[in-house]
Amino acid sequence: MKRQIILWALLLLLPVMTGCVAAVVGTGVAVGYGAVTDERPVGKLVDDKALAVQIRTKLTSYSDIAARRITIDVVEGTVYLLGLTDSAEKKQAITRIVGDIKGVLGVDNLLIIGSRSTGEYLSDKTNEANIKGAMAGTPHVRSLNVYVTSVKGVIFLVGKIRTEEERRLVHQVVKDAVPNAQVVDRIRISQNPNPPGTSEGTDSASAKQLDSTG
Repeated sequence: MKRQIILWALLLLLPVMTGCVAAVVGTGVAVGYGAVTDERPVGKLVDDKALAVQIRTKLTSYSDIAARRITIDVVEGTVYLLGLTDSAEKKQAITRIVGDIKGVLGVDNLLIIGSRSTGEYLSDKTNEANIKGAMAGTPHVRSLNVYVTSVKGVIFLVGKIRTEEERRLVHQVVKDAVPNAQVVDRIRISQNPNPPGTSEGTDSASAKQLDSTG
């Protein structure tokens, strides 16, 4: 009980201590809010957010890596890298750097090689806002549990949700909000029937990728 109280306190304080958690997670959701519905136990959630901050700090220390172009999502120790980079060599280097950080269990480097115009950037932000807004208004979808990132029109979904039915609803939201978009799905499914944070439960190993054209 004492440990759980300490972990909850850390959840509330982490955004204040780091000052950049919202920038680290792709969706801009502060840790304390997501903890209310998150499928991960509190300890894992804290570890993931702290690891994301550590990775951001590490990448920023390299002058030849444009860390500001990279979104970092961490789910149960697996790091998802989204955004843009200049070359295949640099993409590989980023994977090595992140993989060497203590606590990282795996790296899923989804960075796209190239750049985007101002128009593409604005379009991506519009896509993200439209999808997040639609998810927030969809019954049976816990929108804070899904990180949404749009890169040159490709929609990336990362997070952990309760059921395959919820996954289906999320995909329907994306299809309605951004018709014909390519979707890359890295959502994990929880098999834990208990409320978030009450038990470790058993997690599905599936993190299905769906590339669709609507």
